[in-house]
Amino acid sequence: MEVTFSRFVQALRNADVRVSPAETLDAFDVVSQVGIENKRLLRDALGLALAKTREEKERFEDAFDRFFLQLAFREPAKPTFVRGVDREALVEELGHHLSGGLVRAIESVLADELDYLAFLVQPAAEDAGISAMRTLRE
Repeated sequence: MEVTFSRFVQALRNADVRVSPAETLDAFDVVSQVGIENKRLLRDALGLALAKTREEKERFEDAFDRFFLQLAFREPAKPTFVRGVDREALVEELGHHLSGGLVRAIESVLADELDYLAFLVQPAAEDAGISAMRTLRE
């Protein structure tokens, strides 16, 4: 959790939300108090702790939504696209044609394991320099 929170603070700084080391510690205390289960409560509490101006509040909310989307704070996907499909047979067939890592990723998609998918995407995002991006145009 500390690593994810540190990355979030860096994302805020990249979005021009000024966050001091002391404010980072305060915000970490906020997270430990309110938890991460309720997205709105977490966003509001962190926004109060970290965003100081109206402009920073807007940038904070945008950065929060974009950052935590990858961490499965969204509604689960409806499995209608695989309704009636034998998932085990599909995975077995794919195993003959694809690498083990890719097959495991597909299994995660089929099982709606968003946390594991975020875990898989994070190293690729770091390699691509996503954390240095300031806007969607970069």
